[in-house]
Amino acid sequence: MTGVEEYPERWKPVTDFEGFYEASSYGRIKILPRMGRQGRAYPGQVLRPAVNPKSGHLLVMLYKDGVKCPRYVHRLVAREFIGECPEGQETRHKDNDPSNNHDWNLCYGTRLDNVHDMLEAGHHRNQNTDKPKCDYGHPLSGDNLTIVASTGERRCKICNARRTREGRERHPRPSRPPVEHGTKEGYNKHQRQTCGWTMPACDPCREAVNRYKRERNRS
Repeated sequence: MTGVEEYPERWKPVTDFEGFYEASSYGRIKILPRMGRQGRAYPGQVLRPAVNPKSGHLLVMLYKDGVKCPRYVHRLVAREFIGECPEGQETRHKDNDPSNNHDWNLCYGTRLDNVHDMLEAGHHRNQNTDKPKCDYGHPLSGDNLTIVASTGERRCKICNARRTREGRERHPRPSRPPVEHGTKEGYNKHQRQTCGWTMPACDPCREAVNRYKRERNRS
């Protein structure tokens, strides 16, 4: 399917905006007829969406109780005609066209699925998409390739490890002061630095705390 004439257009109320806005199976959003505050009647009309210049997705501005609520068209259509988006997933365009928001063109998937779709279609902005090697000559493939799920960026694992190692050399972590065993202060440091809060301290430190508690109770 490629044309809007191939099946009848259906409208459903937009969740959280029932009685004010409706979403169409053709990927359109309309505002319903309404009465203004001064008794003026406003006719219903299809909203003209704006375009996100970075992603190409269509955006509409909805209003509720006088508050502006920007919403992406593909998310509104998908929620009404497919169902609620599962946790950890997002809306995908099957043809990788962010302006085609027909219900048959939308589905849910992970962020990584969405990035792979963009990479396959050549729509991703990342300059590393077509690089066979990184700037240092390491292959961007196989076990040496890692993809950032949030952006789709292709990175070299060898270079990542090198940058991490160099960063630690430039900014070494400060050494921790030695633990003073056998004192209340040493017990607290022992818990934080050596054993962790969920593990018991050593016997001298634990005895020091018990001794402190006994002296406190006697006083």
